[in-house]
Formats: sequence, structure tokens, C-alpha cells
Amino acid sequence: MERKGICKNVGPCTLANKVQVITDDDAEFICTECGEPLEEVKDDPVNVDDELNKKRKTKRLIFILLAVILLAAIGFCIYSLLSGSKGPQKINLVQKELTMKVGETQVITPTVEPESEKATFIFKPQGKIVKATSGGEITALKKGETTIIVKCEENPEIRAICKVKVEDTEVVPEPEPQPQEPTATEPEETKKEEPKANPKKKDPEHVDPPVKKSEIERYGTYAGARKKGLPDGTGKVTFFKSYQLNSQYTAQPGEYIQGIFENGKPTFVTYYQKDGTVTKIKLR
Repeated sequence: MERKGICKNVGPCTLANKVQVITDDDAEFICTECGEPLEEVKDDPVNVDDELNKKRKTKRLIFILLAVILLAAIGFCIYSLLSGSKGPQKINLVQKELTMKVGETQVITPTVEPESEKATFIFKPQGKIVKATSGGEITALKKGETTIIVKCEENPEIRAICKVKVEDTEVVPEPEPQPQEPTATEPEETKKEEPKANPKKKDPEHVDPPVKKSEIERYGTYAGARKKGLPDGTGKVTFFKSYQLNSQYTAQPGEYIQGIFENGKPTFVTYYQKDGTVTKIKLR
């Protein structure tokens, strides 16, 4: 008959707390190592050493898992600090030099690096040769040369400079009247009255066609350089009606764009939205 027992001689006996099986019915029911009586068991008890080992392994795994989570959190914080936004680092100008006439208005278009950074620009003319608005509109006041310093509120340490030369407005002199040569007096009898041409009567329904504006000027007010009456060069449009810039952006009333125009159409502009978002858009 098979009998099972546990030695309780903990310490001196290396088989203590371990199940021993006695298969010989005539053999004494004692520990095979220390000779102490065995305590009979019907089922295999839980080995104490194995249980302690399992607990140690479980604690070790939990400790390793917590250490991994802690290291991951520290690494994420370090990455966030190193890769986080540092604001604009450089200001670029589309126009680094301007030549203007007295009374003329042009627009300076600045951008920043990185392009994803939000920027609020400050335009500061040196002297009183020109005046500037917060939107970058430059108006020539008098003849001379000056510079405009462009700064950024988000990073006051960076700046860009635009050189401006203002020339006098060209005045076309009126032609001097030419003296007429006297003509010989014809005899009265040879004078014949030439029939007067009947002036064409103006059709009362005829109305001179209005001056054609560019398409974008039907949606906003343009200020800037022109060529043949159309926006051409640097300029700015402040919208009073919704205008679709491209498939992604639609300007709303009160918003504006400034940049380069060609033949009445915007080509490379910066889009300023009401919420402060600034986006560079290439339209052609």
C-alpha cells in the first residue's frame, strides 16, 4: 500500500515539507533522511519552497514592469522637452528691397522658420520716410532712403530688415502752346461756309461700361502694386465676402491675404485667419 507523508523536521532535514512516498507496507513511516516520523497526508500539499519561489518571481516581475513603465514615462518627458515648440527661429522676407514713389503703397510679406510656428509681426520704419501698418502695408511719405525692421512678438530676438528707396512722383509737364502762323484773309466773296457736321446724338440708353476689376477685388479690398490696372506685385486683400482660395481654404469676411500677385491673381501669399492661424499658400 502506498503511503504519503511529510517530514516536519525543518532545518536539519533537507526533505522537510516535501512529500515522501512509502510503498513498502512493512517499512516504517519515517523520513528516509532524518528518521523522524512522517505526518501522513492524503493529498499533495503545497510545497512551501515552491510557493516562496513563485511569490519571489511574481514580485520580481511586478518590479521589472514598474521599472519599464517609469523609464518609458521619463523618456517621453525628455522627448517632449527636447522636441517641443521653441517658437519662430528665423524671419524671411519675400521683399528685401523696395523702390517706391511718394504716395505709393506696397506690402511686405514676412514668413518664419519653422513654417508651422505662429507669428505676429511688428513693422518698425526708421525715420519718417515711410509709415507702416500692423499688416505690413508700407506707404511712401517723402523722398529718401530708409530701412524697415521686421520683428516677431513670439521671439523678440529674431528680426529681418527691408531696405526702402523712395523717389519723387514723376510729373509730366504740360506742352507749351505753339504760336499759330497768321493766315491770309480771303475775300468775302470767296469764303464759303463749310457745312457743319451734325454731332452724333448720344443714345440716352447708352452707358459707358464700368472699369473692369480683377475677380478677387469683387470679394475684398486690394492695396498694393498694380500693372495695367490689375493687382500685380506685392499686395494685400482684406475680404468682405467669402472667397475660396483653393480646395482646402476659404477666406471669410475680415480675414486677409498678403503676398505676390500676378495679372490680378494671387500666386504666393500668406493667409491670416481670425483665430490667429497663419498659413503660407502657393496658389499657382
